[in-house]
Amino acid sequence: MIASEDTEQAAYHNRVERLCDPTHVRALPESEFNQLFAVAGLQVLFQPTVTLSYSVAEWMDHGGPDEATAREIVALLEASVDVDRTGLNVRREDGVLRFSHSAMVFLVQPAVG
Repeated sequence: MIASEDTEQAAYHNRVERLCDPTHVRALPESEFNQLFAVAGLQVLFQPTVTLSYSVAEWMDHGGPDEATAREIVALLEASVDVDRTGLNVRREDGVLRFSHSAMVFLVQPAVG
């Protein structure tokens, strides 16, 4: 899962993630992954991105927040429909609140020096 490069959007996104799943620590932006790989002496060979879309209800099923927390999550995501606070393309489709995660896979090797 990739967070927005915008630090405020990333913080809001991570706040919502932690409410749904308290074991969530932090989604990182692509640039931070690339920086970590560079510091570790790794070269990125390939980094495809995929977009995964969910209804908020189905996404919350994986974390199982209590009713009050679920309402808070929905309120936070609703606040991101008109003004993108999360970088998750939160939207209503046919009356259903939905959003999209960006996910990336990194293929790395030791940097050739």
